[in-house]
Amino acid sequence: AAGGSRAGSAAPRRAGRHRAAPAERGQEMPGPGPGPPRGAADGGPGDGGPGLRSVNTRELSEVVFNNRSPRSVLPIWVDFEGRPRSYPVLQPRTGRLMHSYRGHLWLFRDAGTNDGLLVNQQELFVAAPNVNKADITLPGKRSGCSP
Repeated sequence: AAGGSRAGSAAPRRAGRHRAAPAERGQEMPGPGPGPPRGAADGGPGDGGPGLRSVNTRELSEVVFNNRSPRSVLPIWVDFEGRPRSYPVLQPRTGRLMHSYRGHLWLFRDAGTNDGLLVNQQELFVAAPNVNKADITLPGKRSGCSP
């Protein structure tokens, strides 16, 4: 990209390494933002704390992130060093095909409040070759069920 932009690089910057960070089909990925999302640096559970990190398997795992909530959703990839890496916001009731990798960890937050959301009724999504969708919902709400 022109002007020294880091667009297209979501992986940690290391010379000579094969890029194995997730990417979206048809879009360039922005580089890491100015820092972790609000509240992500406190070391709490589910936010890239000690020991929680993606595995660099380089085994492709395509997955559709489906925002089934009425909220704007911030997808967060937990990188190989346990740092949260924000990806472009998913608008309410939309989906996006992601090229991730087996063993990559994803969290999803409300883009406005930074509240944690559920993915496939769990707090954490682990990319795997046999899992091709990630349904993002509000906590306490079960997809397709009514009280």
